[in-house]
Amino acid sequence: MKKLFLFLLIVPFLGFGQTPFNINSNNELTWSKVYDSRIDIESQLINLSNQKSGVAIYIRDIHSADLVVQHKDDKTRLLVKNIKSFTSLDDEPSLINKTVINTKKGEYRKFFLNRDSKVLNEIIERAVKSIIDESSW
Repeated sequence: MKKLFLFLLIVPFLGFGQTPFNINSNNELTWSKVYDSRIDIESQLINLSNQKSGVAIYIRDIHSADLVVQHKDDKTRLLVKNIKSFTSLDDEPSLINKTVINTKKGEYRKFFLNRDSKVLNEIIERAVKSIIDESSW
């Protein structure tokens, strides 16, 4: 009975670790979301901008990403990849993959899951929503 009770307490918390971010087979960070309707937008380069203070440097200086739009039946999948930020002293933005992924293990770095993924998700969601809103006026 105690085991059943503990199981029932733990089950609701299992869903909290889910994230829209994935690591693909090339150890690249991607973000995806599926909509249950057809959204008529094109694949494109999107501009990302941070509006929060007190965040990690690579999120503070977030720059752009590629938005890939895929349609299947009456659903739309939005895939964001090649997320770039000014993470170094270079003049050009670079991919944030090495910053957020431990490439030897092929898994997220702990600080990304614990702290930065929520903020980065909000930035991407805001950019995607802006594009959807512009196309549906």
